[in-house]
Amino acid sequence: MAVHPWPKAPIKLGEQPAPEVVDILQGTSPAELQRIIGANWHTSGIKPTGGVTVKGTSSMAYLVTAGSVVLKTAAGLGLEYAVEQQTVNTLPAPATGTREDRIVMDRDGLVYVTQGAAPGGGITLGLFVVPAGIAATTSAQQSVDRNFAVPAGGSLGLLHQFHDPANAIKGNVSPITLGVGRTRPLPSDSWVRFDMTHCLSAIQEGTTDQPSAAIRWRVYIDDVLELAFTTRVTRAAPQTNFMSFTKQLSEGVHKVHYIQDQIEGLSGPGWMHHKGTNQGYPGNRFEVWHVGVAQ
Repeated sequence: MAVHPWPKAPIKLGEQPAPEVVDILQGTSPAELQRIIGANWHTSGIKPTGGVTVKGTSSMAYLVTAGSVVLKTAAGLGLEYAVEQQTVNTLPAPATGTREDRIVMDRDGLVYVTQGAAPGGGITLGLFVVPAGIAATTSAQQSVDRNFAVPAGGSLGLLHQFHDPANAIKGNVSPITLGVGRTRPLPSDSWVRFDMTHCLSAIQEGTTDQPSAAIRWRVYIDDVLELAFTTRVTRAAPQTNFMSFTKQLSEGVHKVHYIQDQIEGLSGPGWMHHKGTNQGYPGNRFEVWHVGVAQ
């Protein structure tokens, strides 16, 4: 029962007389406050406001700068920690080979270096590869970026993607279904963006031909047609096109896919995929991104 909203100052209801007199107070409990904090964040991590960076030093220690971290439990409770600038020691460098130093915060808010996995309920603040024989962590190689806490209402990032591996092969004429998958769960009604990138060329049968082909992509959400896009390629050289739209989706998981076919051009077929090579062609890409909360 939500009877103690935050911040509700403690109210004295009475006294407990034995074994000593203790005030009986009513106010926001620690569990209630942790539930409220947990609801403000999707994930554990460093707050995305700067700070809590890990740097090498002139000794076998690491410098952790000031900032703040939120840790969230599987039950949805959250704790917010202030991190003061501090130095944490590590072991001497190995005599041969390398080792990994992981700078972590555990669920009690302690920051230290370990050579194993991050502790349960804690997070990794930095990861360094330590080569043999060094005497300063400035000579260690940082191998992972920091992970940030995602605030409630902020973008959850990529929900689903399909990058067609096809390159330098002919496309299809008859409809084929591609990019089938399910989004990550949406914790609330959300705005979701659908992006499609295509790199194609028309197939030229002769040096004097004027190649042309029209390709169609039909995007489905939960097996219902949402939008259709068409692109016409008129050159044998690769052409890149980008298409995007935004849709409000309800909370939960959603099925997505698209159907690709050729609607005009040579029946041979009349177009070709382009991906990678030393030209950096993007190929055909289908990506679904979380934009933010919808009311």
